Amino acid sequence: MKFPKNILLLLTIATALATAAQSAEKDNQVVLIANYQATLRAGLEYREMKGQAKVRNTHQFPIQFDDFRIFVLLIRIAEKEYRADVVIEHLEDST
Repeated sequence: MKFPKNILLLLTIATALATAAQSAEKDNQVVLIANYQATLRAGLEYREMKGQAKVRNTHQFPIQFDDFRIFVLLIRIAEKEYRADVVIEHLEDST
């Protein structure tokens, strides 16, 4: 299957600390709970998904949409502020 030229990804992520006690740990050891809602439109394909992931600060979690995989890297940049870097992969023949 040819990779679509037009991809629209709508991704909403709400993050919170897993526990208040963890906020005192080293910043890269903080565990975040990410509630997400993702909508992916690639060519004629349309998919929606809601879920939750636990992820450490500066680590990523995957969202799988059949032959698409979205990696979300969360980085805490202030006490209540986060940055999300997103990578979309198109999988072909299970690779």
